[in-house]
Amino acid sequence: HVSNTSEIGEFKIVSSSYDNGVLRIRFKLL
Repeated sequence: HVSNTSEIGEFKIVSSSYDNGVLRIRFKLL
């Protein structure tokens, strides 16, 4: 299930970005 793994990876990135705050805004701009 590649899709499932991809979702977990994306969720992890979003969670990390949300925790940093600045990274989240930067990721959104990109």
